[in-house]
Amino acid sequence: MATTQKTVTSSKAAAAKAEAKDAPIEFDHEGVHYALTRDDANNLEFFELVEDDNMLRAVRLLLGPEQWTAFKESLRGEDGRVPLTVFDPFVSKVLEAIGGNFVASPSS
Repeated sequence: MATTQKTVTSSKAAAAKAEAKDAPIEFDHEGVHYALTRDDANNLEFFELVEDDNMLRAVRLLLGPEQWTAFKESLRGEDGRVPLTVFDPFVSKVLEAIGGNFVASPSS
C-alpha cells in the first residue's frame, strides 16, 4: 500500500509541476495587473538585453506592446511624462516575478 501512496503522490506532484509550467507568470504593480507566458520569460533575446544591461529594451520586449503601454500610462504624471525613477522598482518586480536573480543597474 505504501507503494500505491507513493505513486499517487508522485503523480500529483508531476501534474502540479506540469500545470505550473503552463501557468502564466502574473504580478501587479501600481494597480496594474501583468501576465507573461513562460515562453515570454524563456527568450534568449531578453537575456541578451539583460546581459548587455539594456533593461529598458529587455522589459519592453518581455511585456509586449500592450502591457508596455499600460505600464507607462499607469505612471504618467499630470505633465504627460513618465518619470524614469519609476522604472527600477518595476524592473525589480518583473525580475522577481520571472524568478531572476538580477540586479537592475541605476543607469538602465
